[in-house]
Amino acid sequence: AVVLEAAAAGLPTVGTAVGLVAEMAPEAALAVPVRDPQALAQGMLSLLANEQKRSSLGRAAQQFARRYDADWTAGQLETAYAAVGKRRPHSYLPQA
Repeated sequence: AVVLEAAAAGLPTVGTAVGLVAEMAPEAALAVPVRDPQALAQGMLSLLANEQKRSSLGRAAQQFARRYDADWTAGQLETAYAAVGKRRPHSYLPQA
């Protein structure tokens, strides 16, 4: 939940390559190997030193978090159902 809250706020995340961090990486989070505190520290330092990367990950994280927003998801489903409803049904019956 904390990772998703950070993503919704547009904050970049550095974490181990499990759960949401693994799903978000590499576009929306920086994932490092599990049980590697040195890699975790290096990942944090690399983001602190690179404002462009922080901003890029933050924007992508915010877009990722929208997929978990109920209103956004409902809107996407509504759009998909409307598109399907506009299609003409195929007729497999011979024409008279």
